[in-house]
Amino acid sequence: MPTELVQATYQESFKRKLDIFLRTKDSIFLWLTNFCFLFCL
Repeated sequence: MPTELVQATYQESFKRKLDIFLRTKDSIFLWLTNFCFLFCL
């Protein structure tokens, strides 16, 4: 396996993980905001 290919594959999986992480973070943030909105007022 050439080094460039390994590098590209690694970057792809990293981007995918980052994407999933950001989406999860957003939904957790939305969930917490809704939770606080319902119960903290």
